[in-house]
Order: sequence, then structure tokens, then C-alpha cells
Amino acid sequence: MYEIDANYFIRAVYNGLTMFYTGRLVAMSDHELAFTNCAWIADTGRFSNAMVTGVFVEVEPYDPDQLVVLNRSSVCELVKVKWNLPTEVK
Repeated sequence: MYEIDANYFIRAVYNGLTMFYTGRLVAMSDHELAFTNCAWIADTGRFSNAMVTGVFVEVEPYDPDQLVVLNRSSVCELVKVKWNLPTEVK
């Protein structure tokens, strides 16, 4: 179901807060998903536009080589995307 080396938009829930991320899936286990080229998306702007264009209002990227691991039980949506991942602070 998941594709390694594909780009994803991720919606996760932590302590009742919805968090958005983007990243390239590089590994997975029974309990975790590991991404590189990640960014925390603090503000998507108009959601439908963001999903089509990959342009967000506020972006906080990680170091591109940093491995970011998310607990699979916190992920409530994983969307494979065709646009380039955001890489600059915005």
C-alpha cells in the first residue's frame, strides 16, 4: 500500500493536535514510518489548493538528510503527491 521513495503529505494526530508534514518515505516497520526531505507544515492555507499545487502558507523544513520517524498509530492520512516537496522556510 505504501511506496518507498514516494513523496507524501502526512496528517498525524498527537495529544489531540493535528499536525501536517511532507516527506519522502524511505523505510517502514510494523509501528513506524521513516521519512527524509521532511517539512512540518504549520499552515496549509486553502487545503484543496495546497493538495493540488504543493504550495503552503507556512513551512518549517527539517535538514533534508535528517531521518524523521513517525509512529504509524498517529498517522491518520498519508497522501502520495506528485508535486515537489517544499524545502524552504516560509
